[in-house]
Amino acid sequence: MLRFTLLILLPVLAGGACSLTDEVPHVTGNDTCESPAPLPSGGGLFEGSMKGLQDDFQLSCSEAANPDAVYTFTTTERSRVWIRSFGKGRPTAALHLKQGGCGGASVKCDKTTTSGFLTHTTVEPQILMEVDPGEYALLVDSAVDYTLRSSIGPVREVSGNDGCEAAYEIPPEGGIFKGDLREASDDAALRCGKVTSSVPHPDVVFTFQLHQKRRVLINNEPEYGLGAPYADTAISLRKGSCEGAELLCNSYSSAGSSVMAGFDSILEPGRYYFHLDTEDSNNAGPTGLYRLDVRFLPATEAELENAG
Repeated sequence: MLRFTLLILLPVLAGGACSLTDEVPHVTGNDTCESPAPLPSGGGLFEGSMKGLQDDFQLSCSEAANPDAVYTFTTTERSRVWIRSFGKGRPTAALHLKQGGCGGASVKCDKTTTSGFLTHTTVEPQILMEVDPGEYALLVDSAVDYTLRSSIGPVREVSGNDGCEAAYEIPPEGGIFKGDLREASDDAALRCGKVTSSVPHPDVVFTFQLHQKRRVLINNEPEYGLGAPYADTAISLRKGSCEGAELLCNSYSSAGSSVMAGFDSILEPGRYYFHLDTEDSNNAGPTGLYRLDVRFLPATEAELENAG
C-alpha cells in the first residue's frame, strides 16, 4: 500500500494551534474569536479536538449546549465554499458560517438531520454555496472530536478553451467554472454519453496538475433558468496527454437523472486533461451553459486503502 506524508503549512495562532501528523493536521484550542484556527486557501482536511473548549455561541440552527470551535478564512474573489464535519463516535451538531467574523452576519447554518422510520439515516452538517469576497468565521458545534473537510475555490467565467491547445488551467484550489458550450466546436468523440443525432456536439477542455495523490471530485450541473439553454453533458478524463487513452468517462444519461456528469476518484500525481462534452437530451439540444464544480481534497487513510 502506498503511503505518503501530507504537509499543509498553517500558522500557529495564540490558542488556536495546528500540529502536523503523518496524515492530517490536528487543531486544538480554537475556542473563541480571539483564538481561531485558519482554513487555508483551497481548504483541506483537519482533525479537531473539543478538549477544553466552551459553549460560547448560540447557533441559529441548533439549540444544543455543546462546545464550539472557531475557524476563519478570507476570500479575495467570489468563491465556492464546501465544508463538512464528521463527529467521532456520534455526529457533530451544527456548522454556522458568518461573514465579517464571529459577530458578523449569518450566511448559513446547517445541523445534523436524521430521517427514516425503521432504518435511520444520519446526515451530518455541510455548507455548500457561493460567497462574496470577504472575511468569514466558521463555528463548529460538537460534543465530540471531529474531522473537518473543506474546499474553497474561486468562481470564474471561462471562454476560449475549445480544443487541447487552449485547455483551461484549473488552479490547485479548484473552484466553480462557468461557460457556454454554444461558443465551442465539436472536436472530441467520447466513449460514453448518448449521441443519436447528427447535429454537432460541442466540447471544451480543462487541465490540472496534481503534485500529490488527491481525492478529485468533478461535477457539472447545467445552469438552469438563466434565459439560455442548458446541456446534458459527459466528462472524459485523460492523464499525461490531452488526446491519450480515457481513464474515466461519465455522462448524465449513464449516471441517472438525479446525478449530473462527473466523478469522484483518488488520482495519482501527474498532469490531467478532461473534456466536457455534450450528449443528446429530451430536455434541450446538445449545447448550452455549464457550471463545473472541481474539488481537490486530501484523501483520508481509509479512502487510500479503498482505492488500493
